[in-house]
Amino acid sequence: MDHSSGGDSDGNDSEVEEYADKTYEELTGGKHSVKLSDVTFTCPFCTNKKKRDYQYNDLLQHATMVGKSDAKKRSAKDKASHLALVKYLEKDVMENTGPSQAKDNVDVDHLAEHDGDEMFVWPWKGIVVNLPIELKDGRYVGKSGSNLRDTLSTRGFNPTRVIPLWNFRGHSGSALVEFKKDWVGFNNAMSFEKAYDADHHGLRDWKINKDDLKDEIYGWVARSDDYNATNVIGEHLRKIADLRTISDIMAEEDRKVDSLESNLKNINEVKKKQLEEMENQYVETEHSLKECIAEKDVLVQKYNEELKKIESGAREHIQKIISDHLKTKQQVEDEKRKLELQGQELQKREANNEIEQKKLAEEIAQNAERNSLLEKASDEQQKADESVMNLAEDQKREKEELHKKIIMLEKQLDSKHAVELEIEKLKGQLNVMKHIGEDDMETLKKVDEIQKKLREREEELDDLESLNQTLVVQERKSNDELQEARKELIEGLKELPKTAHVGVKRMGELENKPFIDAMKRKYDESEAEDRASELCSLWEEFLRDPNWHPFKVITVNGKSQRVIDENEEKLKGLKRNYGGEVYKAVATALTEINDYNPSGAYVTTELWNFNEGRRSTLKEGTCVMDDYMDHSSGEDSDGNDSEVEEYADKTYEELTGGKHSVKLSDVTFTCPFCTNKKKRDYQYQDLLQHATMVGKSDSKKRSVKEKASHLALVKYLEKDVMENTGPSQAKDNVDVDHLAEHDGDEMFVWPWKGIVVNLPIELKDGRYVGKSGSNLRDTLTTRGFNPTRVIPLWNFRGHSGSALVEFKKDWVGFNNAMSFEKAYDADHHGIRDWKVNKDDLKDEIYGWVARSDDYNATNVIGEHLRKIADLRTISDIMAEEDRKVDSLESNLKNINEVKKKQLEEMENQYVETEHSLKERIAEKDVLVQKYNEELKKIESGAREHIQKIFSDHLKTKQQLEDEKRKLELQGQELQKREANNEIEQKKLAEEIAQNAVRNSLLEKASDEQQKADESVMNLAEDQKREKEELHKKIIMLEKQLDSKHAVELEIEKLKGQLNVMKHIGEDDMETLKKVDEIQKNLREREEELDDLESLNQTLVVQERKSNDELQEARKELIEGLKELPKTAHIGVKRMGELENKPFIDAMKRKYDESEAEDRASELCSLWEEFLRDPNWHPFKVITVNGKSQRVIDENEEKLKGLKRNYGGEVYKAVATALTEINDYNPSGAYVTTELWNFNEGRRSTLKEGVMSLLEMWEMHKRRRNM
Repeated sequence: MDHSSGGDSDGNDSEVEEYADKTYEELTGGKHSVKLSDVTFTCPFCTNKKKRDYQYNDLLQHATMVGKSDAKKRSAKDKASHLALVKYLEKDVMENTGPSQAKDNVDVDHLAEHDGDEMFVWPWKGIVVNLPIELKDGRYVGKSGSNLRDTLSTRGFNPTRVIPLWNFRGHSGSALVEFKKDWVGFNNAMSFEKAYDADHHGLRDWKINKDDLKDEIYGWVARSDDYNATNVIGEHLRKIADLRTISDIMAEEDRKVDSLESNLKNINEVKKKQLEEMENQYVETEHSLKECIAEKDVLVQKYNEELKKIESGAREHIQKIISDHLKTKQQVEDEKRKLELQGQELQKREANNEIEQKKLAEEIAQNAERNSLLEKASDEQQKADESVMNLAEDQKREKEELHKKIIMLEKQLDSKHAVELEIEKLKGQLNVMKHIGEDDMETLKKVDEIQKKLREREEELDDLESLNQTLVVQERKSNDELQEARKELIEGLKELPKTAHVGVKRMGELENKPFIDAMKRKYDESEAEDRASELCSLWEEFLRDPNWHPFKVITVNGKSQRVIDENEEKLKGLKRNYGGEVYKAVATALTEINDYNPSGAYVTTELWNFNEGRRSTLKEGTCVMDDYMDHSSGEDSDGNDSEVEEYADKTYEELTGGKHSVKLSDVTFTCPFCTNKKKRDYQYQDLLQHATMVGKSDSKKRSVKEKASHLALVKYLEKDVMENTGPSQAKDNVDVDHLAEHDGDEMFVWPWKGIVVNLPIELKDGRYVGKSGSNLRDTLTTRGFNPTRVIPLWNFRGHSGSALVEFKKDWVGFNNAMSFEKAYDADHHGIRDWKVNKDDLKDEIYGWVARSDDYNATNVIGEHLRKIADLRTISDIMAEEDRKVDSLESNLKNINEVKKKQLEEMENQYVETEHSLKERIAEKDVLVQKYNEELKKIESGAREHIQKIFSDHLKTKQQLEDEKRKLELQGQELQKREANNEIEQKKLAEEIAQNAVRNSLLEKASDEQQKADESVMNLAEDQKREKEELHKKIIMLEKQLDSKHAVELEIEKLKGQLNVMKHIGEDDMETLKKVDEIQKNLREREEELDDLESLNQTLVVQERKSNDELQEARKELIEGLKELPKTAHIGVKRMGELENKPFIDAMKRKYDESEAEDRASELCSLWEEFLRDPNWHPFKVITVNGKSQRVIDENEEKLKGLKRNYGGEVYKAVATALTEINDYNPSGAYVTTELWNFNEGRRSTLKEGVMSLLEMWEMHKRRRNM
C-alpha cells in the first residue's frame, strides 16, 4: 500500500496493478470464460497455445508463472491479466465451484432415470472401443490406460483406472473404465455414458456404424448384454465383476444400515442393563454396609453391657460370701455359749436311780454314735477344708507367679519394642552393609546402585527443570507477543468508528447517557447536558479516590468474592436521588476498575466485544480489522461515518496547528465550537466530558460537523493537552508562594472567606433580586479558584449585591483564596479600587479576601462573618496544626506504648499458662500413678481379706472340735455316774431332750457350713476361670516372648555382623555417611521432581491456552493479509510452494522461449506431486553437537537426477520447499500459509503483523483523504 500510494514506484508496476484490477473486474463480471466443466478450465488470455484445457491446479500454476515471469517478451498487459486470473481462481472459483463441489452437485438425478431392476455390471464399469492401435512387430499396440484415464479425468468423469483389453493378436482396441464403488461412482459412470451419447458415440451409434468406423472412440456403461457377450470384453467382465440391479445394491445398503442400527441398539441395551446391574449392586452393597455397621454397633453395645453385668455379678457374689460367713460365725458363737451353760448344769446334776442311769447309758451310747458320726463328718469336713485351702494356696501361688510372670513378660515386651527400634536403627545402618563380604564389594555395589539411581533422578530433575524453563520462556514469549499485539491492535482500533461489534472500551469510564436522562427529568434540555457533565465529573473523582472502598466480601460456594456494597452511603444517596440507571452506570464502572485495574483505580483501555459484553480475543480484533479494511477499500462504508471521520481528522489538524484556542489558563479551558453556550469556561475533565457527550450524541439536532469537531476535540485533549499540562499540574505548581508574601500576625477570617461586591441586582416586586450563588461559584471555578460555596448576602431590602466566597479549610484553599484576590487586584477590582471608586461604580464586580476590617465592619458582610467564622492569624493556624500533629504523635505513641504493654502482658500470660499447663500435666501424671498404686492396694487388700476369711474358718472349725472333745469327756463322766433318785432321772431326761435339740441345731450349723463351703468352691471356680484367662494371656505373652527371643537372636546376628565392622576404617565409615547423604539427596531430588512435574503440568496448560489464542489470531491475520498487495515487508508466504523462476530459467536453456514456460509448468507440477507424496522421504538423520538433526539426503535418486538434469538452482528450489514443509507441516506434507518477514527472511511475529496492518490502514486512509 505504501508502494502504490506513494506515487514514486516504477511505472510498469503501477500499470500492471491497474490493469490487473480492471481485468479481475471483467473476469468476475463474466466477460471472459474460464470454466469449461466441473473440473476443466481454460486460459482466456493464451489463445495461441496448443494446450488450452487445464485442471484447476495446472491452470493456477500456469497463471502464476506467467504473471510473475521476468521474460521481456511478456508485456505488462499479459502479466497483469494472468495475475488477475490467479486472484480470480483463488478467490472466486475456489470458493464457489471447487473440484469437490463438481463431484457432489450432480446436475441430473441419474437414479431416477433408470428402472430399479435394470442389470448393471457391479462394480460400475464403462466400456470404450475403437481405440487407436497400430501393428508393430506382428502385434497390435496402443496407448497405456493411464493416458486415457487422464483424458477422462479432465472431462470430469473421475475414473479410478482404465484397463486395456488384450487378446492373442495384441491390443484389442477396447478397454474397461473402472469407477468408484459408490453412488458418486455411478453418477460419474452415467455422466460418462451421456457424454458419449451426446457426441453420437454411444452404444447405439457403435452398433449402427460398426462396419464403417472412423478414428473415433465410442463409450457406454457395461450392462448385462456386455457381461454375457462372448468377446474379450464379456470374458474379462465375468472374471472381475458381477451383475446386480440398482434395487439389489440399495437393498444391500439398507440391510447393512439396519444391521448396524440393530447392533448399536443391542450394544446400547446391554450397556443399559450393565449400568442398572451396577447401580443395583451399588445400592445392595451400600445397604449391606450400613447393616454391618449397625450390627457392629449393636454387638459392641451388648458386649459392653455384658461386661458391666459380669463385673456387677462378681461384686455381688463376693459380698454374699462375706455376709454368709458372718452369719455362720455368729451362729457358731451362739451355740458355743449354750454348750458352755449346759456343761455347767451337767456338772451339778447326779443320776440317783438305775433306770435313769440305763437310759442315760443308752442316751450316752446314742450320743457316742452321734459323736462318732459327727467326728467322721468333721474329719471329712477337715479334709475338704484342707483340700480347699491347699487349692486356694496353690491358686494364690500360681496367681502370684503368673502375675510376676506377666509383669516380667510385659517388661520383656517393652524391651522387645526397644529392641525392635534398635533393629530398625541397625537395619538403617546395615541397608548398605547386608551380606558384607570380605572385600566389602557388595557394599560398594549397593552404593553404586544408589548413586546410579540418584544420578537418574538428578537427570530426570535436570530434564524437567530444562523443560520447565523452556515452557516458562515459551509461555512468557507467547504472552509477551500476545500482549504486544493486543496493545498495537488497541492503538489501531482507537481510530476506527465505534460501529463494529469489537472495539476499544475505556474500562472504568462512566457512561454519560444515564446522567443526561436523569438530568432531563429535573432540568430543561439546554441545562441538562451541563448538569449531567458536572455530576459525571464529580463521580469520576469519587471513582479515582483511593480512600473510597465501596466493596464488601461475601462467600459463594466456599470462595470469597469482592462485590459492591449497595448500602454504602454515597451509592445509596446516588440511587435515591438520580435513579437506578445512574447507579447501575457507576456500579459498572466500579466493577470494571476492580476487575481490570484494582491497584491503579484509573481508566484503562481494553479490547472489548460489545455484542457479548466481555473481553474480546485477539482473533476477534484481527477479524474486525480485516473486515474494516475490506469495508473501507470497497468504498461501501456509510457516508455519514466517512464524513464524520474525515471532518474530525481535518479539525484535529486545525487544533494542533493552533487555529482554534482551547486553553485559557493552567486549569481553565474553553470549547471553541460552542460559541452560543452560556457556559464556555471548563476545567479539563469537564471539557473532556462535554466533548465526549456531544461527539457520541445520538440526537438528530446534532449535525455531522458538530459531532466531528467535538470528537476531534476529545482526541486533542487526550493526546496533546493531557501530555503537556494536565489539570493536576495546575493545582500543584503554584506560581507564587502566597505564605511568604504575608506577615504571620496578619489577621484573616477563618475558615478562609472571599468577599465579592457590586453584584448585578434589580428591583422586582419591591425587593432586590440577583443571580444564585451557584452561578457565581461556577464562574470562579472556571477561572481556577475552586470555591466550595458562594453565599449571597440578603438584608431587609432583598439581595445586598454582595456575597461571601468560601474556600477549603486547608493551605490549598488559602492558595485559591489568594489567587482569587490577586486576580481581582490585577484587574483593578480589588479592595483598594473598591474604596476609591465606591461612589462612581460601573457594573463590574470587586473582590478580595476577608480580613479583620471586614470581620469587624458594621455592615451585612461583618454581621454574617461574625456569625459563621472567626479571626485567626496564619501563625495561630500553623501553630494549631503543629499542636494537632504533636497531639496525634503523642496519642500514637501512647497507643503504641499501651499496645506494647498489652503484648507483654499477653506474652506473660502465655508463659504462665504454658507453665500452669505443664504443672497440670505433671499433677495428672502423679494422680494416674497414685490411682494405679491405689488399685494395686485394693487388689492386695482383697487378697488379704480372702486369706482372713479362710483363717477365721479354720479357727471356727478348731473351736468346734474342742467343744466336741469336751462333750465326749462329759459323756464318759455321765456313764460312770448313777442316777439314784427319780428327780435326777427326770432332770436327765430333760437334759437328753435338750441334747437332742442341741444336736439338731448342730446339724443346721453343719448345713450352713456346707453352704459356706459351696460358696468357697464357687469362688475357687471363679479364680480358676481367672487363672485360665491369665493362662491364655501368658500364652500370648509367651508367643511375644518367643518373638522377642527371635528378635534377640536377630540382634545377636546383627551384632555379630557389626562386630566385623567395629574396627572399620575411616574410609568405610565415610562410605556409610556418604550412602546416608546420597539417600537423603535422593529423597530431596524426588520431592523436587514431584514439585517440578506439578509446575510443569500447570505451565503446559497455560502455554497451551496462550498458544491457542496466538495461533487463532495469526490465522485470522493471515487470512486478512492474503487479499493485500504483496508489496509490504510483512505478508503471507506459502510454505512449501515451489518457486517457478528456477524452473523457467532451466527450461529456457533447453527449449525456445515459447515452449519453455509450458515445460517449466509441467516439471513444476510434477515435483509438487513428489512433494505431496507421503511415501517419499528424502531425508537422513545426522548428529551435530551431540543432537540429532533431520536434513535432506543429497544422494537420494530423484534429487540427484533433478540436480544433474536441471542444475543447482532448481535443486535448491525443491530443497527449500522440502525444508519448509519439514519445518512447518511435517505431518501433512502439503503447502501451508505463514506470516512472513520478507526483509529479514524469517517468520514474522504477531506484533509485526498487526503493526503492518495498521500502517497499511493509515496509508489507505490518507490516500482517501487526498
